[in-house]
Amino acid sequence: MGKIIPNPGSAFDVDKILKTTSIIDVAREFGLIVSKNVIPCIKLENHVEQNGAPSLTFNVMRNTFKCWVCPDVCGDVIDLVMQLKSVDREKAIQFLTIRSEIKSEGERNEYFSKKKYDRQSPATKNGPNVKARDTIFQEFLDGMNTNRGIDLIAFASTKGGTGKTLVVNNIAVIVSLITRYIGNHQESEPQLVELIDLDFGKPDQRLLLGIEPQHYLEDIFYQDPDTFKWDLLRQITPLESLNFISSSPVRKSNSMYYRKKNEILYMLHNSDAHVKLADFGGGSDKDTLDFLSSIKSKVYVINPDRASVEAVFNLILSLLYFPMKKRFKSSGKALDAAEKFRNCHRTGYTIENMLEELKNIDKSKNTFDKIKDFYGETVLPFMHELDIPETANGNLTIEHIKEELPAIKQRVFELLFSGNGKNSPQEAQSNRKKSLSGNSSMYRTYTTIEKTIHQFDSYACSLKDLLKTSLFGLIINKADEEEAGAIAEDLVRRVSKSFSMDLTYLGNIPEEKALRNISNYGMPYVVFNSDHPVLEKFFSITDTILNLKEGSTAQIIHDQKDFIRDLKKNWTTLTKSPKNKPAKEASTA
Repeated sequence: MGKIIPNPGSAFDVDKILKTTSIIDVAREFGLIVSKNVIPCIKLENHVEQNGAPSLTFNVMRNTFKCWVCPDVCGDVIDLVMQLKSVDREKAIQFLTIRSEIKSEGERNEYFSKKKYDRQSPATKNGPNVKARDTIFQEFLDGMNTNRGIDLIAFASTKGGTGKTLVVNNIAVIVSLITRYIGNHQESEPQLVELIDLDFGKPDQRLLLGIEPQHYLEDIFYQDPDTFKWDLLRQITPLESLNFISSSPVRKSNSMYYRKKNEILYMLHNSDAHVKLADFGGGSDKDTLDFLSSIKSKVYVINPDRASVEAVFNLILSLLYFPMKKRFKSSGKALDAAEKFRNCHRTGYTIENMLEELKNIDKSKNTFDKIKDFYGETVLPFMHELDIPETANGNLTIEHIKEELPAIKQRVFELLFSGNGKNSPQEAQSNRKKSLSGNSSMYRTYTTIEKTIHQFDSYACSLKDLLKTSLFGLIINKADEEEAGAIAEDLVRRVSKSFSMDLTYLGNIPEEKALRNISNYGMPYVVFNSDHPVLEKFFSITDTILNLKEGSTAQIIHDQKDFIRDLKKNWTTLTKSPKNKPAKEASTA
């Protein structure tokens, strides 16, 4: 669908509506269940058995939607409202204006004429724009709670030099050899493994693979989004079941704008690869924390030195602390508990201590009198205004008010969309200002009730939910088995005691001369020398990650010795040949 040119005579800022309104948020507000980017078509009556699957796709980056069968089910967020509520464009724009509290042209002129706008005001510096970015980013992350395939696993380290890149590189190739083996056994296409190097500015996977990609990840930000897709970033490797995506070795900017992180996360989670291994750079900067927070399975690669061990403990602490700050921002006491937790390494304050403190806070804020006051002063008068009958029978709880909310929402939406087509254009024009003001007030009251209800939610339950969002694994590199075991035992105990979470020790990799300077080989070490004893450690770690019976990976690699021998002979030739093209190009060549 072509870009819609806003009507110059429109009283509404259509361009701002399109830029600031999340189509996913609006879809959810209308009751559509959107966990990822694909849902059933909103016009199922258009679909019959021979007419294709009723799949509707949301494009988060372009803020649009499209059914792949119905030619008329597509467009932007305004079109979505029009089609869901069967209203004209003017009514849909008016609703989105009310929803986003965007001022009409007349109100904007009046606003600026009174000189209420101050570029240096605190509200401008720290207010709507910053909050909007954080909200959009967080809501996007909240939607990324599932992914396809076996899993998406993030590999991270707390500093450079831990050997993480080496570990991820060989595990990715080993898993690819496993999926190839299974595919051959089942006489089917092997499950695709994707190795994504997200170490921005220092992506060394290309050196260990001996492959320089045709395109870098950052190219998606500077190309036509209609033609430049994730498939074009995929670089095929001599191993058919392994694709490779790399960030650029030369950054275009020092920091990453939130929309760019959204695009990468969106494509990363929605890639059709069955196994995805993401290699992140060392450290705990904001970009890395944002990415790691959105990926459930995280494996940390550390060295046996004390600084590396302490750093991974603090990284896990950071990944818990920052979401706590966002969830508890409405309560000063809950935030104080989060601050105590941040200093747990000095004070010994644990998650269990925090849970007890939050339970006491829950009891004090959820008293009957407070809920009764909220219901009597805000909810009940609004229900009377909307002609919704009261259903409370004396046993007033926050759960009861939550049960009232759907009826309130339905009535508000009925009033917002009422009167479509009943007035002439002249009458609609004369009543627009009055209608917009009244409807804005009504919608604002509804959203205030909705937000206030969530302030009564249990902080203790919220913390328990937060603890379920991550799975942590640990690999200790450059350490013998005894030393690594002692370090892992101590770190696992500390994480369990302080965070009430499991840290799974996946194994160790000893200091080995053969693994030094491996980028000189121009191929993964498991291909270069698959018989080396040190690889037994990689095989054992892979067994644990993929939940295979001990020794399975070693046996599968051994059964493919001839293939690996040929792969080694051809790797250098293949990577330099014209076949070294992005996966989509190669598949159509």
